[in-house]
Amino acid sequence: TFVWASGVRYTGGFVYNSIEGSGTYTWPDGSVYNGEWVKGMPHGLGTKTWAGGNTYVGQFRKGRMCGYGVKTLPDGTTYEGGWKDSRCEGYGLKVWCDGTTYDGTWEAGKHQGHGIKCFENGIKYDGDWHKGKPHGHGVMFMPDGRTFDLEFEHGKFKCYRKPYDNQKQFANACLAKSISFCPCIARSLRLRRRVHGKMFTQDKYSVVYMDPTDQWGKATIV
Repeated sequence: TFVWASGVRYTGGFVYNSIEGSGTYTWPDGSVYNGEWVKGMPHGLGTKTWAGGNTYVGQFRKGRMCGYGVKTLPDGTTYEGGWKDSRCEGYGLKVWCDGTTYDGTWEAGKHQGHGIKCFENGIKYDGDWHKGKPHGHGVMFMPDGRTFDLEFEHGKFKCYRKPYDNQKQFANACLAKSISFCPCIARSLRLRRRVHGKMFTQDKYSVVYMDPTDQWGKATIV
């Protein structure tokens, strides 16, 4: 165990006076990193716990969260998925403490591309995102069953494409390929099947389920 005058403590491997291998590093404020090191920086698999209560378990690269990992906040909010430069990147699932969820793609820590966001009030938005805001084509599912095919521009409602009286009607329209949103639904389902069992530890997928053996044969709103 090495103790610096600043209060930093380290227990683990050293190579040529540099932290290397596996070890535990404790900062003066109580934050702790336990895991793999390369050239004095967290690199590889590790766990970091901040003094404020945040925890991260996953991959690091040159001292930053990078790759796959799970971050949990003290209030119960969790994010599980891809990281780059310590920000959410790629495919990931975030669950907020109030029950809101986002299941989709990220860029630089913001919703980007396609994703499904389920709000605590029961409203679901399945569609395109840009810099954390709805942008482009999306479908809004209301708690009472009404479904709206919409266009957004930088988070602001732009226009209706087509309304549906209920979600079953919308699902049938998708299966019949009668609306252009069908490819968006199919793309999201392919992404979820691709990562299921490999990345995520829980099933939190919602809105439309299609039998993977029959892409257009069965649909169930869940």
